[in-house]
Amino acid sequence: MSKSAFHNKYLPYVLLTPTFIILIIFLFYPAYETFRLSLFKVNPFSGATKFAGFYNFQKIFTNPVYLRSFIRSAIFALGVVVAGLIISLSLALLLNQKIQGASVYRSLLIWPYALSPAIAGALFNFLFNPANGLAIYFTGVRTWLTDSTLALFIVILAATWKNLGYNIVFYLTSLRNVPKDSLEAAELDGSVH
Repeated sequence: MSKSAFHNKYLPYVLLTPTFIILIIFLFYPAYETFRLSLFKVNPFSGATKFAGFYNFQKIFTNPVYLRSFIRSAIFALGVVVAGLIISLSLALLLNQKIQGASVYRSLLIWPYALSPAIAGALFNFLFNPANGLAIYFTGVRTWLTDSTLALFIVILAATWKNLGYNIVFYLTSLRNVPKDSLEAAELDGSVH
């Protein structure tokens, strides 16, 4: 068992104090205030507040427009996370192989993360533009950005592509840190081909 690097038991807490202060000021307090204010009704003209309990929550969760947007947001989040993790793990496994030019492939796959979101959005808008996009040339479909289901798919695709490099870096780092003994044992057991 290793000994602690800190000889004073209070030193870690002193070093973490600035982080706790930032978290309290910019994360916890605003979250608390947001929840507290959600329990009130506010007059838009006078600014007067009146306690409403969970009326605001009941109102939005019975609003069909809000529920549709909530479901679309959940589909987007789930799609980006699942697709992003599966694709980036698959690519990281391929990039971890000993192949010629692997460093070039790694650089090219990590590159999209360096783009700004505005550039990535403009690129996908150019690719799926109903007037002259490349996707129309290959598929013949002109409703990529005008059909709500297809547009959601394109937004998920763009967000997944944009963040792919970030996930690949973490997966590659993890794969590189697997001990060789464990890999050899797995190979002998037939787990690794």
